[in-house]
Amino acid sequence: MSFFEDIAESEIHLHMVDEAEIAQNRLDSYREVMSDDEHQRCDRFHFERNRRQFTITRALLRFTLSQYVPGVAPRDWRFTRNGHGRPAIANEIGQALDFNLSHTTGRAVISVSRSTFVGVDIEWRGREIESADLARHFFAAEETADLPDVAVARDRRFFMLWTLKEAYVKALGRGLSIPLDSFCIGFPEEDAISLRVDDPPDAPFGWRLWTLDAGGDYALSVAAKAAEPWRLRLFRSVPMSIAQEIECHILRSL
Repeated sequence: MSFFEDIAESEIHLHMVDEAEIAQNRLDSYREVMSDDEHQRCDRFHFERNRRQFTITRALLRFTLSQYVPGVAPRDWRFTRNGHGRPAIANEIGQALDFNLSHTTGRAVISVSRSTFVGVDIEWRGREIESADLARHFFAAEETADLPDVAVARDRRFFMLWTLKEAYVKALGRGLSIPLDSFCIGFPEEDAISLRVDDPPDAPFGWRLWTLDAGGDYALSVAAKAAEPWRLRLFRSVPMSIAQEIECHILRSL
């Protein structure tokens, strides 16, 4: 089965895997499709839970891409990185296809699109954080000032902002070279997002931002550089199995 004919120029497909749904006996098959470099990176992790997460994440990427391009086996995908570390497909597949990948405790997500300016970020909200201190250190002053006083609400707002900002810089492909306090994201209305960028080369013209309901205690955001409306489609995926499309519930958007 190929998803390729189903993905339009203005669509982003999001494939999400829940690590709890992956049986231990699948991991050997997942490792078989990993490259030598990926095996080395995996072996450098000290804890088994990190090796398991890495293996599942790489399998998600490889098996998902092969659902779009069945002519390339999962083991045969090759990847490159730009000067800021953003990964991309190195295979000659004769079509425009790009991806972005994010993982957190218990879950991973990959975006697939025809655009190279798409970023995705997912974070688990269950970990204890000092959200006020982190915001003062990383966020723009306006974003920090708008955080709620109540801890629970403040943490939820923090993770929403964090995933949006991470998705935006990943979509630009410049990673940590863009300080997170160099642009400001706001929530002017209940279901809306605003973006202000002070650096002219990164002006917000043509940008789309979304926060999604990822289920469970997760924050999920997507960013794309595009003037026209875009459609998001969400899939629950298990590597080596067919992805199942589920409702994509958008909480906020720009």
